Amino acid sequence: MATARSVQEELLRLYSEQSVGAPFVFHPERYGRNSEEPADVVWACNGCVVLMYAKKMKTYDNEVKNESKTAKLIPKNLSQARRWMGDWKAGQPLKGHNSYGDFNIAFGEFPFVVILSIIETGSSMAQYHPEHAKLFGTAICATIPYSIMSSIASREGSMLDLLSILVYLKEQQRIISEAELQKQLDGYWQSAQQQAGITPRLSDPFYVDSLNQARTTLYIMREPKVQDVGQVDKTTAQLFNDFRIVQYYLIQRIMADIMETVREDPRKWGCALIPFDASAVIVGGTLIQSPDKVIAASHAQVERAKALGITVLAILLFFHVQMNEEQSGISPVVMVLPHDKPSQTEITMRRLTHMQSATGG
Repeated sequence: MATARSVQEELLRLYSEQSVGAPFVFHPERYGRNSEEPADVVWACNGCVVLMYAKKMKTYDNEVKNESKTAKLIPKNLSQARRWMGDWKAGQPLKGHNSYGDFNIAFGEFPFVVILSIIETGSSMAQYHPEHAKLFGTAICATIPYSIMSSIASREGSMLDLLSILVYLKEQQRIISEAELQKQLDGYWQSAQQQAGITPRLSDPFYVDSLNQARTTLYIMREPKVQDVGQVDKTTAQLFNDFRIVQYYLIQRIMADIMETVREDPRKWGCALIPFDASAVIVGGTLIQSPDKVIAASHAQVERAKALGITVLAILLFFHVQMNEEQSGISPVVMVLPHDKPSQTEITMRRLTHMQSATGG
């Protein structure tokens, strides 16, 4: 019989297996004479470290008792964070390991730190804690229901999508029920699909097949590449972890559109510039043997973007591959281009910390 996982183990599994940020998620090593645990789960990428502290509580029939127990649970989570932040600032490194490599993070190495108290109770709720953020010296401190964190991971949400929820909590300045926050998050996912132009096409089974193939291709693209023994390149994983879900859906939709075009006529190819404010990505592909036209077109799009003052972050291409006489497939290629723009994650964190300072929180 399989052993039931604790809420901490389940949170780590979700973010290690389903989240777009999986290469940057790990369980930290214990430290000190008392074998202290820095956090239950850590997510460190694009200038931000998210420290997660998860607890589950028995659900009672009495709602007043649920609320009372929940109110006592949150301080317990935050007390663990307080101890770790003191030791981290004193020089204890944040260490850990996942299947992609090792982590050894000194305090201050990442400009922003987020502390999340994650709860699963009979009265789960969400709340922003500006007083604790000030006490800990972190950019953000908040309580979020486990169900919300699970939804973000299972939808392939990035750190930016998590931060979008924290922006909402900060703006509301009140305790929000689990049901209300889940409704807000469901609307966030639906709006992203609509803005990306996916929703109107979901009734077409052939197009849904193209969407699924585009999703699979993007999944392969974002996986870190093993360069040598013990060396893993996480550059593309960092790129995808810095897209909001609406941007990810838009890339997926454009790729599906190109796949549909070239399937109808294999002699055709497609290439598109997808702008995100002052940055962009280029998506292109072909199912014919020679990719020369697509490559040339993608480089022409880079020059076009430069002329418009737009920074191209990456070129995402797919090509036809003949594996043997009977089987063929799609080979994805990613070229991340050098630039000096700050990540969207860092820009969002600056906004959040500015909001905190402006309100005196």
